[in-house]
Amino acid sequence: MQSVVIGELVAGGFCLAKVFGKTVFVPYAIPGEVAEIEIVEQKSSYDFAHLVSIKECSPFRVESICPLYEICGACNMMHIEDEAQVQFRKKILEDCFKKNKIEIPEIKVIRDSSLGYRSRVQLFHGGFLERKSNKLVRITNCPIVTSEVNNFLESVSKNHSLLKEKLYIFGNKRLQNKDKVVYGIKSNKNEQNILESEVASINLCGKTISFSVTSFFQSNIEVLEKSIPIICKNLSGKNLLDMYAGSGMFSIFLCDKFENCVLVEQSSASLIFAEKNLVGKKHK
Repeated sequence: MQSVVIGELVAGGFCLAKVFGKTVFVPYAIPGEVAEIEIVEQKSSYDFAHLVSIKECSPFRVESICPLYEICGACNMMHIEDEAQVQFRKKILEDCFKKNKIEIPEIKVIRDSSLGYRSRVQLFHGGFLERKSNKLVRITNCPIVTSEVNNFLESVSKNHSLLKEKLYIFGNKRLQNKDKVVYGIKSNKNEQNILESEVASINLCGKTISFSVTSFFQSNIEVLEKSIPIICKNLSGKNLLDMYAGSGMFSIFLCDKFENCVLVEQSSASLIFAEKNLVGKKHK
């Protein structure tokens, strides 16, 4: 074991430390803490460590409300006080620009609740996966997902046929679907062969957007709705290029402000819904 002073927090929730001059990635630590660590994986230029104990604790350290934290691989900053988390995440983003010598204005944070916000999850045979592992963690309730998703998680535990599948779940009070939750099973089927039961329709900023739950869609709907007006404000002109367009979510709000609108997306399933969501609007 080694005693180290914990350095900066980086993307993925790891903190950096130095052992004999070599960089070590330490999970579940906080910058400024003094900790005992154990190296568990060695690479040529860096190592990964296990956090054994905290000798000097950060004032930002809190007790996680989730009993599966540090077991389940879904979260990595739940041991840090909310406001401090925001500042650490902000610095991570600032550092990404600085390392690439890109000057940016002051970053303004758009936020909402840190609990009960996540509408989209993937469930592997009735659970999540451990961090850096394929080992299954059975789960029937998660503090960061919406109540609609949690209700579904509880029902999955009683449905043996669903426990055998990899499920894509989307649940939110804004859904126009009857049960406020939609799930799909992604298999080797044709990506364009989308079942009606896998289609979700949600209201955002007064517009209805449909998508397949087995394709990508934003998870934090409350922050998304706050972001859309800010992102789209004062944007207009001749040509709009919507990269990684998905189901056309941003183009829906922008196409009327541009002469030409071009969407670029790899997923054919997402493009099917982009066409439907943008019907009547000029786009390619």
